[in-house]
Amino acid sequence: MKIASTLLQEAAEYVKQYFAKHLKPEFTFHNFEHTEGVVQACELIAKNTGMDKQSMNQLLIAAWFHDLGYTRGIEDHEESSAVMVDNFLERNQVDEKERKIVKSIILATRMPQSPETLAEQILCDADMHHLGSEDYFSHAKNLRKEWSKIRQLDFTDKKWIKNNIQFISSHQYYTPSAMESFNDKKNANLHQLKKKLKKLKEDESSGKVKSSIGVNLDSPKLERGVETLFRVMADNHMRLSDMADNKSNLLITINALVISIVLSVLATKLDTNPHLILPTFIIIVVNVVTITIAILATRPKVNAGTFTKDQVKSGQVNLLFFGNFHAMPFHEYRDAMWDTMMDKKRLYSNIMYDIYLLGKVLKKKYHYLKLAYTFFMIGLIVSILSFVITFLFM
Repeated sequence: MKIASTLLQEAAEYVKQYFAKHLKPEFTFHNFEHTEGVVQACELIAKNTGMDKQSMNQLLIAAWFHDLGYTRGIEDHEESSAVMVDNFLERNQVDEKERKIVKSIILATRMPQSPETLAEQILCDADMHHLGSEDYFSHAKNLRKEWSKIRQLDFTDKKWIKNNIQFISSHQYYTPSAMESFNDKKNANLHQLKKKLKKLKEDESSGKVKSSIGVNLDSPKLERGVETLFRVMADNHMRLSDMADNKSNLLITINALVISIVLSVLATKLDTNPHLILPTFIIIVVNVVTITIAILATRPKVNAGTFTKDQVKSGQVNLLFFGNFHAMPFHEYRDAMWDTMMDKKRLYSNIMYDIYLLGKVLKKKYHYLKLAYTFFMIGLIVSILSFVITFLFM
């Protein structure tokens, strides 16, 4: 069975009721009002494309359901929406081929967007229609409020405006119809954002607006200095780590060589020279213990490779080290990194945490390295003395 026009009315009512019953009130942007706007934008864009009726029905069903997955959480909401629309269409006896097309249209809205078919391009354009609307600043305010409550992302006015400028500047509509309908107003909104940012900078310069922590982290000069500081510290830590590894490898090589020589030369003569048993035993023990300590200095430690959202929000997980995310699904790591990159304070905290953990690793390495060299030095002296004493008395 194909998607009929009457099913669109049922889909609209179903989505409206589902949002009302299951969506948290904190979703001030991704709600039924946004969905209605996207459906209307789809109709506006599609009317100039010559899209056939069946493809239009597939597009509009996808538009109604594209954000319904937010009722199940922000993670992978596109996949959740695709599952929900598939269940809805299956209950209404829609063909599997039709269902797959609708799901692919919804999944094309995942960021970064990469639509292929015309229907996918239209939905992606409609999903961003607010960028070129008269009510853009109202929508942006609702989105900022939603991110604050749902994602715990709080931005200063300056940072929020800069993020919006960056996003709009890099965004492009896919269809000529959307470009014609929204580009002019989108550019006007972008111009208005730049004026707001300029005004904020002027107020900061005149002292009307002060940084909450007494330092303007958005200053390009300071930002370059901070990044240089982090880079130099990270390079120094890595060089120290390489030095420790090289010194450990040197100890392992020397002691392994000594063991092989002792076993090949002295071991065959112990039956005829029993007085050499004790010195030989001492030097082998020294070599084996030294190698063991040196191995402990270079032995890698890999964590469970998972983290929670709370750990990301509180800065308790280092997203820059593979050992903390290697077992996580890519989409969860991607979202955590996006959240971190959007918050400069959290981003710098992650870099600080990474350098701090490098320091902790270096402490362990140099502790074992010092122990290995000390034991090897004392053990070597004791071994030589034992050989000397044995030869003198024998």
